[in-house]
Amino acid sequence: MSHYKVKVIFPDGGTYVDDIEFDTYDDARAHFGELENAYMTGVETLHLSNPVDYALEFEKLSFEVIKID
Repeated sequence: MSHYKVKVIFPDGGTYVDDIEFDTYDDARAHFGELENAYMTGVETLHLSNPVDYALEFEKLSFEVIKID
């Protein structure tokens, strides 16, 4: 049975592959939504703590679901 992982692609081209394995493609996609929400919350927090150094700019994250066997 195949499993899936989420690969997050940041606006600057950097990537992150999450260690969690999912049984379905849809579960992996849903997990990306949680990761994206955490990223946006982090951007907001940095902006609130120091708006001069951290602009409130949300660039969309991209993702890829990786099938592993």
